[in-house]
Amino acid sequence: MKKIIRYFLINFVSLFLVSELINAVSFSSLFNLALASIYLTILNLILKPILNFILTPFAFLTLGFLRLIINSLTLFLADIFVEGFQVISFSSPSLTIGKTQIPSQNVTLFWSYILVSFIIELFSNLIIWIFKE
Repeated sequence: MKKIIRYFLINFVSLFLVSELINAVSFSSLFNLALASIYLTILNLILKPILNFILTPFAFLTLGFLRLIINSLTLFLADIFVEGFQVISFSSPSLTIGKTQIPSQNVTLFWSYILVSFIIELFSNLIIWIFKE
């Protein structure tokens, strides 16, 4: 039970930080964010290990990229189940550093799921590392 609550809090904080960092995660209230965190926690504890076990040979062939796809799939399922929570496509603003200019980029919905799942995984591992017991 303690593990489930810890994963819920980590997912909640990670989703909130991603929604503040990039405009790819939209939620109507903190209750919907908490509900999405609950679904994401359940999917990560039940569905993700089964998919990782079944798709292990393909994970070796893709050098771990399949793990990112599985994380995106769990995020997509949480998006389907929770009505006030959604991952949306977004565009990044242009950036100028000295004489170098990076143009603005439009990120489609597929790549938005990939990017959000990567950043959630990054924040989750960072939070676990900071509060390591």
